[in-house]
Amino acid sequence: MDFIERWFGISPDRGSGAFEFIILFAIVAIAGIVWFRRSIVRGCLHLVARLRHLSHR
Repeated sequence: MDFIERWFGISPDRGSGAFEFIILFAIVAIAGIVWFRRSIVRGCLHLVARLRHLSHR
């Protein structure tokens, strides 16, 4: 994992790959948080719709 070195010609982690790992980890963590929050919102919206349907019977 040395794409920072190849793309920008700098080595912030002196070639260890730690910086690239941190970037990859942050991207995966953000994607997981977004997915989790969206699933919570969808679940709540589904629950609200179901409760409205039941209350109109």
